Formats: sequence, C-alpha cells, structure tokens
Amino acid sequence: MAMSDYLKVKPDQHQIEAYNFSCSIPNSAMFMDRGTGKTLVGIARMGRVADKFHMKRMLIVTVKSQIGGWIDDLEKHARYPYKILALDGQSDKEALIKAFKVTANCPHIIVCNYNTVTSQIK
Repeated sequence: MAMSDYLKVKPDQHQIEAYNFSCSIPNSAMFMDRGTGKTLVGIARMGRVADKFHMKRMLIVTVKSQIGGWIDDLEKHARYPYKILALDGQSDKEALIKAFKVTANCPHIIVCNYNTVTSQIK
C-alpha cells in the first residue's frame, strides 16, 4: 500500500521516497536531517507493518522530551486504529505487562525512553 494510505496528511516527495525505500528491504533506518519528517515516515511504516504482518505490539524508544510529541503526531497523522501507552522513567512493571496484553484488533504502541527500557530489564 502507498504511504498516503496510512496517513491523514499528504507526505512530501522525499518522505515518499524514504518510505518506499524502507519498504523495499527487510530492515532499514532513516538517517534524515532534523525537521525533514522522519516521524511521518515512521508512522506510515508502523501502519504498513501492522497491516502486512498483523503486528499487534510496537515499541518506540525515544528521548524523554519527545514522548508527548510521538503521541501528538500519531493522533494527528495516523489513519489506522491503534492503542497507545506512554511509559516515562521508572514506570511500574505492571503497566508494561498490561500494555502487552493485546485485547483489541489494532496495534498497541508503547512509547518510552531508554531509561524505561533498561529499568525493566533489572
């Protein structure tokens, strides 16, 4: 499916090219300059992965200051259904476990920072 199928907004040409490239290989990374729309490409890719592979759980690890930005951007731009949980800092393990129990027919997206991930390993 096209990038625009997963978004509420029209992507720029360079974003479409990045999306198409990332869809053409099994694993990829987006090394794009700040402010060029990596998040939009990522949101579209999550929609495609959820759709194509029936993925029910997704994890976004970002800097603490961008957790709210991801939540806002998903709400503004994602055309597909999802459930989201933001885990910040030393979140309790029960919230993480509860978030991974898939109860809906849509992807569950957890947005957290590196400290949250490492604190759950101990």
